[in-house]
Amino acid sequence: MSSGMMDRTRRLSLSLSNFSKINEQFRVVFEHVSKNIQLKSENKEDCLLNYIALELLVIPQYYDTIQQYFSEEFTLLVDKAVNCKEISNFRHILNCILLGNVVKNRNDLQGYALRYFSAHQSPFEIREDQTSKRRKMQQNINIEDIDIVESSLFLLRSNPDFYRAKWNWSSFIKKFFNHKEAKVIWIACHTLAVLFGMNEYQLNNVILSKISEELHRNYSYLFYTNQTLKEGDVAPPGIDQSPVVPKQQIQSKVVNVSGIYIPSFHTSVDYEQNLVVVHSTYNNLRKIALGLASGKAIMLQGSVGSGKTCLVEYLAAKTGRKLGENFLKIQLGDETDSKMLLGTYRCTDVPGEFVWQPGVLTQAVVEGSWLLLEDIDSASMDIASIITSLLENGCLTVPGYKDSVPITPGFQLFLTQRLIPTLSGYHKKHSNTMTLLGKSAFLITVDPLSSSELKQILDSQFPQFKTIADRMISVFLLFVPKTLDGDGGQISVPRSGRLISTRDFFKWCSRAVIDFDVQSQASALKVLQDAIDVFCCSFSNTNEALELAKQISTNLGIVNQKAEYFFKTYKPAMHLTTDSLVAGRVMLKKENNEYTRQTKYSFTRPSAVLLERIMCCVSLREPVLLVGETGTGKTSCVQFLAHTLGKRLIVINMNQQSDSADLLGGFKPVDLKYVIAPVRREFEAVFSDYFKVEPNRKYLANIALCFNNQRWGDLLKLINKSYEAALSRLTKSIQDFEANKVQDHEKRKQYEKNKTFLERWQCLGEKLHKLGVQLKQKSALAFAFIEGSLVKAVENGYWVLLDEINLANAETLECLSGLLEGSEGSLCLLERG
Repeated sequence: MSSGMMDRTRRLSLSLSNFSKINEQFRVVFEHVSKNIQLKSENKEDCLLNYIALELLVIPQYYDTIQQYFSEEFTLLVDKAVNCKEISNFRHILNCILLGNVVKNRNDLQGYALRYFSAHQSPFEIREDQTSKRRKMQQNINIEDIDIVESSLFLLRSNPDFYRAKWNWSSFIKKFFNHKEAKVIWIACHTLAVLFGMNEYQLNNVILSKISEELHRNYSYLFYTNQTLKEGDVAPPGIDQSPVVPKQQIQSKVVNVSGIYIPSFHTSVDYEQNLVVVHSTYNNLRKIALGLASGKAIMLQGSVGSGKTCLVEYLAAKTGRKLGENFLKIQLGDETDSKMLLGTYRCTDVPGEFVWQPGVLTQAVVEGSWLLLEDIDSASMDIASIITSLLENGCLTVPGYKDSVPITPGFQLFLTQRLIPTLSGYHKKHSNTMTLLGKSAFLITVDPLSSSELKQILDSQFPQFKTIADRMISVFLLFVPKTLDGDGGQISVPRSGRLISTRDFFKWCSRAVIDFDVQSQASALKVLQDAIDVFCCSFSNTNEALELAKQISTNLGIVNQKAEYFFKTYKPAMHLTTDSLVAGRVMLKKENNEYTRQTKYSFTRPSAVLLERIMCCVSLREPVLLVGETGTGKTSCVQFLAHTLGKRLIVINMNQQSDSADLLGGFKPVDLKYVIAPVRREFEAVFSDYFKVEPNRKYLANIALCFNNQRWGDLLKLINKSYEAALSRLTKSIQDFEANKVQDHEKRKQYEKNKTFLERWQCLGEKLHKLGVQLKQKSALAFAFIEGSLVKAVENGYWVLLDEINLANAETLECLSGLLEGSEGSLCLLERG
């Protein structure tokens, strides 16, 4: 257990004990639970928190005291209170009053009220006779109309657009505008003022038409002083000497992040704990959690590899969000178009038909998802103005689609900004884009890992390196700029090399840990060789790379001659067997054991070293960038390796005219046969499963004849005939079963089978209808989404070689960013949806 968790446990125990001394009702429960020897201490705390949330928090007289004693757990208590399994009408009104108090005092908890009222009605639409059924503890709780109108006012003020559209306010006016109590009318008038957007003059006229000026002045003073018109010092409910303590685990919809409770998407959160939470990580997570509680967009700034993206992905996984579903991630660049964020009209497979395809930002706003926009400092002013407008107005304006798209509860925007290392430290890129966005976003600086924290993570993730951890960290610090705590910057790294980050350090560790033996000299040399591959191979100047390799060798406690040997003399041993290829320290299995014709390839020292380095990347599923002059063997080496291992290699030659559609695909004109062929295959599959094939051989032969002769009209008529017959038979069978309510097991089984068949035929019917529309166009061409070479390769597990990638434009390369993030990378097909 971490020290932060231990401190929280001690503080919570003390708060529970102190609260029992001032609250007589809770004292009875506290003593009862404390004496229960069957419960563990953490279960006792859960039981007590459940009791506070379900029984005490909803009592207005206890609200302020509970918030004072349980300030850090207050979010958890509110979540437990409003998400209990059984919500009666009386309990619903108590929840409404509670949420009214919550949004009045805690702006960060507005989301709980929005989510609750998305599924429940307003407090004033429930009749009094519907609230008569109460639990034992609730018998003495007195709810007055003033409680309901005040909670309605506070909720409406927190988000006027949501509640104005969600609730039936005519019931509110009918019930409270002519109430017998003047103070209820006074609050109702203020509620209507917010509802209809009245100014102060109009509000005063409405109030004075209902009550006297003296009462108006008195109520104004009381309300703006105490934030309520309800009379104080109301006696709390009587003490129940035999309370019912909730023993079951209440499934809360919040998760604890560094002591801050934030809402989770799923009730059962299942995620892989792959983050070692050190001190700086704990602080970074806490800052992000506070940003989430504020409800603002969060901008994370930090150096390359400081963990900006990793932290957001960790929080998304912990709150039950899945990448591609309710968590979206996009890499921005200079050429990124605003259409990617907002959306655009795209063509369909029907000629002349266009449908709206929302962009990632529109999807996230409508569905209430998380959205991560990486490298926002590289984005254009067009994108910055769209995001700024969204943050300032609370709604998204999409030209040509909707003038105003309101934000759905749950939406959260994350932005990342890269800090650039200079001689005087890290600095952020100054631009008009960042100036515009900086005013509206919650800025968080991500603290990088210190050398001691790196060692802590290394000991946790790679315990095999315990004896050499300090040496490995000293190697990494050679390549990073000097930080405030004195880490890094021990040598002057040449500018020709790329930026080295902790991502490279852990990549080195992942390689070096394979077959590592602390007592083996060969393992020590392998660690050195892996370090040279990761840190030095990106330098084009051989002399610079050699000097860096010597520095690495010195820090690892290995003689410099070994570094020179790996750079100048080393040639890996090549060994080809029937089922594998061995190159030095790495072995790759062949795809199949069938004999493949041997290709001619000369294993010179440079080609053998290059082959071994590529194979190391392949074994760890790392993308490879080969840089070199024309004719040095880059392409031939990859082709030889793919051919030898039996891998399918897709070679795509890039140029300045290359478009992202060439890689990802797009809607293109195709022959009708290309569109009809999959529909025919689907029809034959469902037909053979439902009807008997043998008596229908002639019918199926006619369909094949119409297809081969391209008689599309006759083909569609034949298929529609079977579709209508199957639909009629299935519908009648299902309706008969549901009308008679037969309990026979075999008939029930056949009923479920028929429902599945009906869904399959209906799906086919939609495609047949669309196909009929296409045929009416009387055009030989149709439109279909044709997947690009890269998408086909990803789906089928092929290798891809992008030749001359330096000639491609930035927009084309941006589509690859999601695929280069490691073995879990993916592609985003925006045009396909």
